[in-house]
Amino acid sequence: MTAALRSILVCLLVVMGAAQALAADRVALVIGNSAYENVPPLRNPAPDAELVASRLAAAGFDVTHLDNLDQTGMVRALQRFKEKAGTARVALVYYAGHGIEVNRINYFVPVDARLATDSDVQFEAVALDFALSAVARASDLSLVIVDACRNNPFSDRMTRQLGTRSVGRGLSAIEPAGNTLVAYSAKEGTVALDGEGQNSPYALALVKSLEKPGVEIGQMFRQVRDEVLAATNGQQEPFTYGSLSSQEIFLNPAPPTPAPAPAGPSPQGTGAADDVEVPLWTITTRTDTADAYREYLRQYPQGRFAFFAAHRLSELEGSPSAAAAPPPARDAGSDMAADLGRDDIVRAQEALTILGYDPGGRDGVYGGRTEAAVARYQAATNARSTGRLTEAEFRTLIASVSEDQIAALRASQTPKASAPRTAPTTAKSATAKAAPAATAAAGPPSGKTAGSGGSLYKKAPGGYGYIGPSGRLCLQSLSVCENGDF
Repeated sequence: MTAALRSILVCLLVVMGAAQALAADRVALVIGNSAYENVPPLRNPAPDAELVASRLAAAGFDVTHLDNLDQTGMVRALQRFKEKAGTARVALVYYAGHGIEVNRINYFVPVDARLATDSDVQFEAVALDFALSAVARASDLSLVIVDACRNNPFSDRMTRQLGTRSVGRGLSAIEPAGNTLVAYSAKEGTVALDGEGQNSPYALALVKSLEKPGVEIGQMFRQVRDEVLAATNGQQEPFTYGSLSSQEIFLNPAPPTPAPAPAGPSPQGTGAADDVEVPLWTITTRTDTADAYREYLRQYPQGRFAFFAAHRLSELEGSPSAAAAPPPARDAGSDMAADLGRDDIVRAQEALTILGYDPGGRDGVYGGRTEAAVARYQAATNARSTGRLTEAEFRTLIASVSEDQIAALRASQTPKASAPRTAPTTAKSATAKAAPAATAAAGPPSGKTAGSGGSLYKKAPGGYGYIGPSGRLCLQSLSVCENGDF
């Protein structure tokens, strides 16, 4: 094996190991309190929490997402998260809802709080210091994001029992110690705006910055500040408190850059040729263009997959648009998730379920849990972990499972209707767990009978295939077998 090929394999192993380790090393607790019992409900916090949790999961965080918590629920959630954060490199708490500052101490307000007097706050609310304690043991970064600087109805009606207490507008400044940051959606003494849609300007700006891989955390929060100032015409200015070391920290790390491929193919018929031919074939099938199959056949006219390449090339060249060879209307690498119909989304969710990436149901809705499952699937296949399927990734995902597997899944479990969120302490899982090992990613194991035809499945380069009744190798991704069609 050449040095260049060895470098490629090493990089692939590093990427796979990093994808599996990231979820355990980066943890997040996301809380959205909207359904307040003693003051009018808030429109944005629950949708904001849903949006942020989904984006963090797609970026590789192990996310715990909880909505509409009373005081007991908030305390317990932070206590449990403290244990998880103790072994992590990065621990993050995001809170959206009401907050209040009394005598220079900041509090999160649970949904069951009454706060009739200023002395009730310390008994009915949850101090920001409690959240700081929950993230404090993370080795690289402890981060608390507070989207709670809204105009507070509690303070206007609160009875002042202690004359020395002050109840401020917004939240007060804080000076965290160590590698700790506290980010406010609006700086000290000011209030945040809810915006005109279901999400606040701050949540939208935060998610937009999280979508960009490889942005260092200091630069990320500066981008959030600029976005919010622009969106609110200068009325709301986010602020970040705390200082970090010179170590660069990324909430959405950029994927490692693989070593360059060899300049040309190795001589055919050798072990080195196989090491080049199989990755080239994988790239060819993912690209799935006539030019890609022509290039494969140019390099390997008698290659292991030459029959399949010629068959697929003839299909592509036989299409009405192939003669002029225009580019397709959609680039194979562009995001097509927004254009998928319900049936396509259901089929993708079924494939994800079979492959071991739980999308949270098969309801035809491309929501946060489906996006998180796609992100884990992409990480396991060494693709960019965006949570959004490209056209090529969608085709590869669907081709990775057989009709027999789809039929067995549908027969074994009836999809459940999603229940409306009614309980004030309902927990939703947006957990992005470590990607399963590639050997268990898809398909029934070799040697297992599948379907009435008795075909035996095995992993084949370029997609899962099976051995047909006549002993021919068939590739599911191309719907074709050696020396003939299915």
